Amino acid sequence: MTEANKLSSLKLLAKRYARANRITLHQALDLVAGKLGFANWAKLASASKNDWVPDPEQLASVEAFVAHALPAPDFQTGHPEAMTRRFAFLEQAEHGSGSPLTPADLAHHDCLTFNFRRARPSWPFRREGRDVAQPVKGSIVVNNGETMKQMVLAGAGIARVGLFHVADEIAAGRLIPLLEDQNPGDLELVHAIYVGGGPLPHRVGAFIEHMVVTLGNSPLLKGMP
Repeated sequence: MTEANKLSSLKLLAKRYARANRITLHQALDLVAGKLGFANWAKLASASKNDWVPDPEQLASVEAFVAHALPAPDFQTGHPEAMTRRFAFLEQAEHGSGSPLTPADLAHHDCLTFNFRRARPSWPFRREGRDVAQPVKGSIVVNNGETMKQMVLAGAGIARVGLFHVADEIAAGRLIPLLEDQNPGDLELVHAIYVGGGPLPHRVGAFIEHMVVTLGNSPLLKGMP
């Protein structure tokens, strides 16, 4: 393996670690450099220009460090073809077309979208303290979150969907969150509106009370207003 290839391998390992731990690539690069005895990635890159290259034992230690942070084995319990497509997607990072590291990178990916009337042709992000609307496009358009989840599980592309649809899949490692450090944390409000014209049916009142209690106790909404 050449010097350039070894440095590329370290960068790829850092990208994997960043995705697995939902941190920035810059932070992951510094962590990898630290495992190799450098204060930060800039120091490692400077040493590489002076003919330093990691030896096989050092590379193995970084690989083990990153592997420990990757999703648990049950990530591999999905459909074999779908899993192959997801792993292939991650491997593309080495060639510059893998997991997006900035909102702008989404322009090079198949982004699955909704066809709701209120759906927008862009996804919101918060970057460096500013709200950013990133235009997206893709080959698949759906009209509900459950179908969207199944499309992503099948490896069809990247989606932006409500957490309640995919929380279990993320916890199990079947789906991987992207660009979490730039998630604006936006919410969709739920309203129960009664227009009058007579007493509220008991069944409607019971349903509203049930939803208030259920949503209020949801762990996904803890700490939210």
